[in-house]
Amino acid sequence: MVRRWCRTFSDGRQQVEDIPRAGRTRTATTDANVGKVDGMIRANRRITIDEVAEELGISHERAQNTIHYILRYRKVSARWVPRQLTSTHQEQRMAVSLEHLVHYHEDGNDFLFWIVTGDETWVHHFTPESKAASMEWKHPSSPVRKKFKTTPSAG
Repeated sequence: MVRRWCRTFSDGRQQVEDIPRAGRTRTATTDANVGKVDGMIRANRRITIDEVAEELGISHERAQNTIHYILRYRKVSARWVPRQLTSTHQEQRMAVSLEHLVHYHEDGNDFLFWIVTGDETWVHHFTPESKAASMEWKHPSSPVRKKFKTTPSAG
């Protein structure tokens, strides 16, 4: 609890100030600890506040304050986007698209009735991590990270 006192001036204005008090100096938010926390986050973007606090021997609250308010990091999830295509897949998609354009220019709208569409299924033999498990610390100037959608397989 912070002790305060209020000064009232003759013109009716009031000024509130903290009363200086003796006590333990803060040792958790030193420049050395701030540098260590920044280094730990840069080495492992998925580190938790509890792991930082335990490593440095400081409280959870001081670690959180250092990360959020001093270093200005935010913990964010990756944004979901469709599956990533390899360069081979991209080339195949481009070739098929060009082939369709050529046929369309030759046959017009009649060509469109011959196209049959379908969806391709990829089977993955792993369990993808959840969005919460993939959360990382991000600095305001960091680029947005993308995570490609996968579906868990039956294995």
